[in-house]
Amino acid sequence: METARREDCPALEEMECSSFDYCWKKQDFEALIERGGLVLFSRNVGYIALEVLFGEAEILRLAVVPQQRRRGIATLLLHEAIEHMKEQGCENVFLEVSAANEAAALFYQRHEFSQTGLRKKYYRDGSDAILMHRKILDLSEKSSRKTNE
Repeated sequence: METARREDCPALEEMECSSFDYCWKKQDFEALIERGGLVLFSRNVGYIALEVLFGEAEILRLAVVPQQRRRGIATLLLHEAIEHMKEQGCENVFLEVSAANEAAALFYQRHEFSQTGLRKKYYRDGSDAILMHRKILDLSEKSSRKTNE
């Protein structure tokens, strides 16, 4: 697993556009990296993009190229990102997923995310956004991590 740098953004755009109808461009990835966001990726296979702010994280994108799906890569990317979040002391992680993307919603449910809300007609295609949350660290874990540092 690698941490993306600016020069990786064209490859991220290519993976992104193979996975989504409306896709981020290299400039979107560059802007995320410049403002301190994190993109973890496996070259030509998939990536996860997230931001951490004030003890909380948001997963912005997760994609695996079509020919590499159903091999556990998304799970590996998610687990790596969660480890990073824990190291950063995050208590919670949030995301939104299209209600039209049932496979993605089920994937996150299998990984301990629960639905917290719904944004009606949020996406360009008119589909709703399912808001999801997962607890990363509870306050006692966060306190013991600080004590151990």
